[in-house]
Amino acid sequence: MVILPQEDLVAGEETLVHINRLVLENFKSYGRRKITLNLTKGLTVISGPNGCGKSNISDAIQFVIGQLRSKTIRSEKLAGVIFSGTKEGHKTAPHAKVTLILDNSKEPKEIPIATDEVHISRKVYQDGRSEYLLNGSRITRGEIIDTLAICSISIDGYNVIRQGEIANFASMSSLQIRNLFEEIAGIAAYDEKRDKAQKNLEDARTKLRIATVRLEESMKNLVRLEKEKEDA
Repeated sequence: MVILPQEDLVAGEETLVHINRLVLENFKSYGRRKITLNLTKGLTVISGPNGCGKSNISDAIQFVIGQLRSKTIRSEKLAGVIFSGTKEGHKTAPHAKVTLILDNSKEPKEIPIATDEVHISRKVYQDGRSEYLLNGSRITRGEIIDTLAICSISIDGYNVIRQGEIANFASMSSLQIRNLFEEIAGIAAYDEKRDKAQKNLEDARTKLRIATVRLEESMKNLVRLEKEKEDA
């Protein structure tokens, strides 16, 4: 498994927010314990034999940024990421938790939070319930997604490239490649917001036209009633 360098190899300038640490608690094959993965800037390579848990690290990143599709994190259900115990007597854990610790020390702040590190956590329980935390305070999944979008991290983006996707890239059409680059660059998200804003604007114009017609009808009725009053 390779975690891509989080700095521009040509210009030497950072282009993405850096992941300082990844903390896993009771997550999948890592057992009923808490482990911390420290990530230095540059290229990080995680190697090991099959079945040692390399892919579980990318699953953990997908999980903590709000992924809801259990198949994406290679599990039958979301609660399936919780350590399920062993035949040797290790008990099933009551929950699993992953914390993504992002570097926010650069000025101006890449994430508009007044701390040098931003802790984003997700916890899932045996009944499938999830809770999200930002620097220890509970927030909604939508707020997590909006916070991560500021630093170009997206659930359906290409921050994590899963097994088999490289082959898919090679067979893409030119239009699909263009759409892919627009998504990676964040243009697609702005296009979606623009389309939504245009729809809201058109809805507002329609409501304004209806209100104008009703106002004109009311004014005509008022004039008619005033005339009838005078005639009476």
